Amino acid sequence: MSVDVHAEASVRLSALEQRYTRGRRAIVEALSDAPGPLTVPEILAAGGRGPLPQSSAYRNLT
Repeated sequence: MSVDVHAEASVRLSALEQRYTRGRRAIVEALSDAPGPLTVPEILAAGGRGPLPQSSAYRNLT
């Protein structure tokens, strides 16, 4: 995983006056580590920083 991915996500969220939370970081990490597209259940299973509620995953992806 590239640190640049997290830096880019942080910059883009800051431009929208949003925070780069632990949940968002876990989602970005799961997606950046994946060899291809993931479903929400796959993102939740890949989240290594503790449990991420399914509703939070959907909310952050939309």
